Amino acid sequence: MKATDHYERTESILYKTSELANYIAKIEELAEGQDCDVYWRGQSNHTWPITSSLVRRVQKDDLTDRDLSNKEKAILADAKNWITAETTPDLRTDLEWLAYLQHYWVPTRLIDFTPDAFTAIFFASDSHDEIDGRLFAVLVKKDDPVLEGDTEYKIESTPSDSVRVFKPKPSVSPRLAAQKGVFLLGKLPSTHVVRWVKDDLLGATRPMLKDEVASVMSLPFSFRPLEQKFRGTSRAVHSYTARIHINKPSVRRELRKNGAGRNSLRPDLPVNHAFCYPDVEGMRRYSPIWSDVFPGVTSI
Repeated sequence: MKATDHYERTESILYKTSELANYIAKIEELAEGQDCDVYWRGQSNHTWPITSSLVRRVQKDDLTDRDLSNKEKAILADAKNWITAETTPDLRTDLEWLAYLQHYWVPTRLIDFTPDAFTAIFFASDSHDEIDGRLFAVLVKKDDPVLEGDTEYKIESTPSDSVRVFKPKPSVSPRLAAQKGVFLLGKLPSTHVVRWVKDDLLGATRPMLKDEVASVMSLPFSFRPLEQKFRGTSRAVHSYTARIHINKPSVRRELRKNGAGRNSLRPDLPVNHAFCYPDVEGMRRYSPIWSDVFPGVTSI
């Protein structure tokens, strides 16, 4: 089973940047009507699952929250013993440690999102030009407070079939702060919320098994068509997804606010690599100066 076998039942397919702009507006209007905030995520390959780096690394049958918690505790213990550099920011909680480690590509259960749709679109169109990107939108009730800065919180305490939003201090991850980023966290999805998959062999849709759900998502998202009526009593994290079947260089040009013609995507500031990666590592990886300093090399 592929992740797209699940996405295709509820996804929108967008063919023009004007449709992409309208899609964003519709979801934000829907969220406002339900007293929710919207958190966005972009992935440059529409076939990828939406899973945490730790889940992808463990890749175990019958994966449980206890398995992930034990792995994470081992990583945290090692990090707190190993990382003693004076330049390390003041990390006061496990969540801050996890956010800091994720900044350096250490696997965690955190999944990064942003309240800024244009930043998410940038990541959906940043690479793999030959493959469609994907946009995710997750609605979270405004009365469910964001975990700010050095708040003490255990992921295991998150109620089933729900998520929490964590916003670290800018000093923990300056890059995430530039992207207006947050982390969504919670337990693995249960089967209390029925999720469906297209089964080509059966020629029909069927309920997903628990392991199938975990292979597609590591948080309890419940994807639904944009036109489906919102049910406030539903035990689900209301979520939406769109396949972006649009020329990626054109999307990037509009995000950069470059070129002639009328742009449908209108961020307040140009959204590019310098905006999303305003640090030394970002310069090293993405600055065009490398092509002048080292001909034929785009990054070091």
